[in-house]
Amino acid sequence: AGGGAMGSSVAFHLLKADPTLKVCVVEKDPTYKIASSPLSVGSIRQQFSISENTRMSMMTAKFLKESQHEFDPDVAEPIHFEEGGYLVLGTEKSRTALQANHIIQRQQNAKVKMLPTDEMRQKFPWLNTRGLAVGSWGYENEGWFDPYSMMMWFKKHAIALGALYMQGTVSTISRGGEGNKISSVRVDSTEPTTSTTSSSSSSSGSSGSSSSSTVIGAGALVNTGGCWAAQIAEMAGIPGVPIVPRLRRVFVFHCPEAEVSQGEGVPMVFDPSGLWFRREGAPEAGLFVTGMAVGEDPDCEGVAEELEGGGVNDTAFFEEHMWEPLANRVPAFENLRQVVNVRSLP
Repeated sequence: AGGGAMGSSVAFHLLKADPTLKVCVVEKDPTYKIASSPLSVGSIRQQFSISENTRMSMMTAKFLKESQHEFDPDVAEPIHFEEGGYLVLGTEKSRTALQANHIIQRQQNAKVKMLPTDEMRQKFPWLNTRGLAVGSWGYENEGWFDPYSMMMWFKKHAIALGALYMQGTVSTISRGGEGNKISSVRVDSTEPTTSTTSSSSSSSGSSGSSSSSTVIGAGALVNTGGCWAAQIAEMAGIPGVPIVPRLRRVFVFHCPEAEVSQGEGVPMVFDPSGLWFRREGAPEAGLFVTGMAVGEDPDCEGVAEELEGGGVNDTAFFEEHMWEPLANRVPAFENLRQVVNVRSLP
């Protein structure tokens, strides 16, 4: 259930492992207008505090750099991987945690290095290290890619291997038999129609839509519903999964200063304030993407007004929460010329 990057990747890998399987991927919106996958910034890192996450990301890096090229490029264009690196900045307070994480990452042979402030200033002359004690630099297998390209790569290759994609919404999950396992899934679909007659269960008129339901027998169900996964889990009898949609903003801005547009440019940088930023496109273009995590509690992360059901203007969010830490960490960003684009994602 869910046909974004995760769902399509699961379908691809299942059929790659066993071509005799029958795999159906249910996706409510084939345009992926509000899906998390294509709206994300498409980053990859090995810098985690859990070794399993590091190993999974190392496998993804290998896929991007090597494995994907073993498949027919006529099915889907190869995914371009920008190996621009990750720089996680730490204060004296977070130094111990970063060093402990570094040990875990190096045990998995991740290409990461701890940098004191003098080395950071030398390698990244545009960076203001005031208030920092250390930086964790991922110099290989870390960077970013176009998330829509990755999603479509997996989807097209899954279809080529025999996966069926169905437009609709999972409405009921049934259990039965030995072990009370999931036995079937009901999918409600809505298709555009231009006729007043329809073989579906209901119709809304000449230019509306027709709806129908299909029950699909299931030996197993994989929940890849993204930020809506808790709703699917609830239908399967698993309540209280701590996944909820949260609004995120990604800003694209232009900065004409040469010092941030030379050499390899600005990698993905994570600041202790919750701010993150990186270059977008070629370094000389002077374009950057940025966002910010607001709130100390990860379960309640977000702007207070939005958590209470209100709204916040994007410009006001940028000026109130992001402008000061951006200009503080990279003084050249004081001269950013304009915010080019803003996109919100769940």
